[in-house]
Amino acid sequence: MLIQTPRLDIHPLTRPQLELYLAEQNLFEQTQGLQISDRVLNEDIKGLIRQFYLPSLQHVKSELYLYYTVWIAIDRALQQIVAEFGFKGAPARQSLEIGYDTFPPFQQQGYICEAIRGVATWLHNVREVHQLTAETHYANIPSIRVLEKCRFAYSHSENNMLYWKLKVKPAVVNRQL
Repeated sequence: MLIQTPRLDIHPLTRPQLELYLAEQNLFEQTQGLQISDRVLNEDIKGLIRQFYLPSLQHVKSELYLYYTVWIAIDRALQQIVAEFGFKGAPARQSLEIGYDTFPPFQQQGYICEAIRGVATWLHNVREVHQLTAETHYANIPSIRVLEKCRFAYSHSENNMLYWKLKVKPAVVNRQL
């Protein structure tokens, strides 16, 4: 599976790729022929991979693995990983929650917005998903700006968290004639 945008190749990691990605030390980049970077996974991502994605991949149906792994965004010109994102499980009630991160050297260059727009375009063809959702801490101004630039609409706040929605396909109205 590959999603392409003007600058990026975006794809989900398989279980073996995810294990290499978690190992750090640039093992993943070396096996994929990518440029070595200073990529460092934050502790939240490491915990998510170890405690949620890897165990889930052992039990999830193969067609659902896309919702239980890290997706990476590779700048084609640089041949480097510039951002990553993932979903917080399979779609529920036609909604899919996303979490994202841009590596520090590539921040404020529009990479994560381009990646989110690319995945939103792909989701337009996924029958089970009508909206993409995200949450961010009220003080995380860079993340709020990303969501605004990606045209997410503010939904509500709860316990210092802001919740956002992006419709990826128009609502269908059933009308009886």
